[in-house]
Amino acid sequence: MQTITLSGEATRETAAIEPILLISADRPTVATVGAALRSAGFEVVEALNNVTALEACLIRRPSLAVIDYQMPEFDGIQLARKMTELCLVPFVLLSARVDEAISNAAVTAGATAYLVKPINPEQIVSVVRTALRRSQELQALQAQTERLTVAVRTGKQVGIATGLVMANLKLDQQEAFECLRRQARARRTRLEDFAGELLRIADASAEFYRSLGTSDMSRRETGEHGRVAQQKQRP
Repeated sequence: MQTITLSGEATRETAAIEPILLISADRPTVATVGAALRSAGFEVVEALNNVTALEACLIRRPSLAVIDYQMPEFDGIQLARKMTELCLVPFVLLSARVDEAISNAAVTAGATAYLVKPINPEQIVSVVRTALRRSQELQALQAQTERLTVAVRTGKQVGIATGLVMANLKLDQQEAFECLRRQARARRTRLEDFAGELLRIADASAEFYRSLGTSDMSRRETGEHGRVAQQKQRP
């Protein structure tokens, strides 16, 4: 059975930080890097092979992974790609040598840093802190982008719903908008939710009438074909 080793306790300052996942088959590297991160107050989850690393990624949802390039079965970059598919975790890559090809591949895979062993304890702590800050900034930016996307989408829905009210009730834009807002208040719901429901009703109605038209046309065509056939059969 594969096991996940939890090393160290989070200090009061870093208690809110999710674990740092340290992945290496090299025990001296695990000991050195793990001790440096724990001393800096980080909680560390150690994984000595790829299977354990993927399990830890799913179970612990780490804030950052520190991955050794030299791993059994498949290398650290391949492992990082698999982990990204599972839990979208940023990572720092460790390597035993300076290799431009590995460095470029790491950057392409999304590595925030590339460090060459032996690892300096102070350096790894600094790099991890920087990577965490960058990850938090990216997450905040992504959340802001998602909020703006939702705002644009809901604003568009309100605009289309206002246009429907204008067309059906013969109102100008301001009157139609106020009508929507009054109805939303009366139903104790948000304006964008009410607009979305109105659009869903309009779409359902349009689909219903289209289906009626299609059925009626089909019946007319069938009747016409039948009459033509009867006329041909007459002497």
